[in-house]
Amino acid sequence: MMGWRVGFLLADAAICAQATKVQDAMIICAPTVSQIAVEAAVRDDWDYPRTFHTELSDRRRRLSEALTPIPTLSWTPTDGGFFAFVRVKGCDDSSELALRLLDEAHIVTIPGSSFGQSGEGCLRLSYGSVDDEALSKAIARLKEFVNGL
Repeated sequence: MMGWRVGFLLADAAICAQATKVQDAMIICAPTVSQIAVEAAVRDDWDYPRTFHTELSDRRRRLSEALTPIPTLSWTPTDGGFFAFVRVKGCDDSSELALRLLDEAHIVTIPGSSFGQSGEGCLRLSYGSVDDEALSKAIARLKEFVNGL
């Protein structure tokens, strides 16, 4: 249930006790409606997360393969998630770059600076919440934009 910021942990009681300490320091709880929806999803189909794993893995692979030959962009794919945090060589204002991508290439990105000073020079790209056609269009537009820089 991407974007709902809900998860669960199935582990030994001692591990859960330690994880609870960390979780309590970060956030008290997810919204009630999100918790109810996740509980229903897991209760109705324990394998629910597996139903979209292959599709997300394929999107991650496609994005990685598309970004690899572009010398100004670098990204090391992770084993999970559905975002790419891409370093843009020579970028010193990711907010400006994100606005240009929106205005000129019609691609929505999140400036790396939104995640703190160490994120400057990066863009966050989402590949998890788009269909195949939209991902292909975004990749083509991104390539065209970057090649025009």
